[in-house]
Amino acid sequence: MRHRFDEVRRPFLASLVSATVRVRKLSERVGRYGKFGTGFFIYGGEGMIITAYHVVTNSRVVWVEPLKLSKRGWRIRTTGKYVADVVYRDKYADIAVLRVRKGYATGYVAHTGKDTTLPPVTHPLIRVGYDSSGSIIAEGHVMSHTKAPKSKLQHIDISMPSDSGGSGGPVFDANGILVGVMLWCGKDRHEAQWCSALPIGTVIQRLLRSKEIREHFPNGMG
Repeated sequence: MRHRFDEVRRPFLASLVSATVRVRKLSERVGRYGKFGTGFFIYGGEGMIITAYHVVTNSRVVWVEPLKLSKRGWRIRTTGKYVADVVYRDKYADIAVLRVRKGYATGYVAHTGKDTTLPPVTHPLIRVGYDSSGSIIAEGHVMSHTKAPKSKLQHIDISMPSDSGGSGGPVFDANGILVGVMLWCGKDRHEAQWCSALPIGTVIQRLLRSKEIREHFPNGMG
């Protein structure tokens, strides 16, 4: 489904898109039903990308394809293809970290802000992702805060459509501040779509405790 927005929002939405990438395994082609996921740059200068663990699973190396919003219309396209190493896996929380090899640098990153508390119920949210209908920008709101069945980690449940391929994408608030990583989607008993995101505060806490992150990003996460 294609979305249209007010033109005055174009620069703002373009910056969110430019922080986002499509992620896929080296051995897989991307077709209408191909396997792929989403990720996003976080913290400038280090080539760090966060995505979902189930997007990369046991892969050591993946492709990342940066996204860009067209100057006219609201189509999102890829702007190249780069190799990235999977440097951190957290199956328990379903997150992974990639590091882009030399050859690509982005001026756009997802900003976390100083306040990493959970956004309140009804708070408006925006996500950028790549699914079977193509790259999209979608808007929704916080439905509730729940614990994941397996990990028991706190998640943000969002009233927002998605599809296969959106996993690992960024979820922003209305000001463009990163609030979470989208992990899975489902439908309620009324067939309404909803998604679940891991709060960025939880992600950062887990990364800061990681030996792999300290080794691959010696300059820190700031």
